[in-house]
Amino acid sequence: YGLVGSEMCIRDSLTYSNFKDLPSSLQTNVPALRHYFDLAPGKKLNFIIVDADEVSMAEVVSDWLHILIDGCGGEIRFVAIDSVQEHSILVANITDANSVANYHAIKYDPVIVFLPVKFSTLMPDLTTGSANRVGVFVSETGKEAGLLLGRLATTPVQRHIGRVKDGAMPITEFMIGDKKAEEADDRVAEVVAKGYITLGTIRGKSGYYYETQPLATDPSGDYAIISNRRVIDKAVLIAYQTYVNELKDEIEIAADGTIAPGVIKHYQGLIENAINLQMTANGNISRARAYMDAAQNVLSTGKIEVTLRILPVGYAEEIVVNLGFTTSLDE
Repeated sequence: YGLVGSEMCIRDSLTYSNFKDLPSSLQTNVPALRHYFDLAPGKKLNFIIVDADEVSMAEVVSDWLHILIDGCGGEIRFVAIDSVQEHSILVANITDANSVANYHAIKYDPVIVFLPVKFSTLMPDLTTGSANRVGVFVSETGKEAGLLLGRLATTPVQRHIGRVKDGAMPITEFMIGDKKAEEADDRVAEVVAKGYITLGTIRGKSGYYYETQPLATDPSGDYAIISNRRVIDKAVLIAYQTYVNELKDEIEIAADGTIAPGVIKHYQGLIENAINLQMTANGNISRARAYMDAAQNVLSTGKIEVTLRILPVGYAEEIVVNLGFTTSLDE
């Protein structure tokens, strides 16, 4: 099985920044690598190749993912497996991959894991799940792992991976089962409805684009799409980096036992300034606001809580133009 991750620094792994520098055997035998560097030339890529005859997919998901993430020193944000699995083992692997990702997220090392699966009418419905750190992409060969990581490596956290302005994928054919995507609108619609990441076509445009960007969870949740998860993960890391310097500092308490107003303004201002500088100014979010309850019992708990509310950007998934004749253009 091939484990492929973007922007990683794994100990004792293979590390390259350009396709031409890869050994010829990898250039020939691992097409995901070519696709990655087609989209992200110069972007460092670390990866581990394991023997499919000796390592099961379950071991890849539960063990080797830990090896990749632990070896990164907190730098990995997304990782994909380029070995295709059948739908029959998908649910178990999603559960294991999400557990691995959640384990690291608690340690302020958030990642998203992407798993490939072959098309089948028996593919499970992912919209009934709760794995909001795992995405499943339709792939007959696994090479699309490189496309997905390459797109993620070169786009800001808030960007939809199917953004048309970013161009089509650098491939000439995408299969869904035994049919080309342009000849299988029904299959594309089916996997999209079931919560899978897939490429498709757009009328009037050449090439293939990502249809949607779901994670393997209820689509009504806050973290049901890749970009929302990436935005929140970035905000979490900024919040951690902002407040870690405040740990064990003195907290002024007012005469009535509440937190002093100046302290509240200080803590709210710290995170709002950091988020606005690193995210709002870069277009990652629309705006953010922090709130801190003055009535928290810091003297008893030794803990303070700050609530950060983030207004994300929106996406024009569909544009409807209403046309018609009129006798006047006056409003």
